[in-house]
Amino acid sequence: PNYVYLPFSGGPRGCIGWRFAMMEMPIVIARMLREFQIDLVHGVKPVPAPSIVLRPKGPIAMRVTRRT
Repeated sequence: PNYVYLPFSGGPRGCIGWRFAMMEMPIVIARMLREFQIDLVHGVKPVPAPSIVLRPKGPIAMRVTRRT
């Protein structure tokens, strides 16, 4: 629905490239996940910090390794 996700603003002055970005994003993420494995660092649990959007409180420690 319109105005549910607003990373590019909304209305007549919104980003002209938002459709391209929303189409490109899943392609780039799928390509990255095909070549790399992303895991949480052992023993670290993200703590949710609810606000307008749900996001983690502080950074999330991740380990990125190349798939073989």
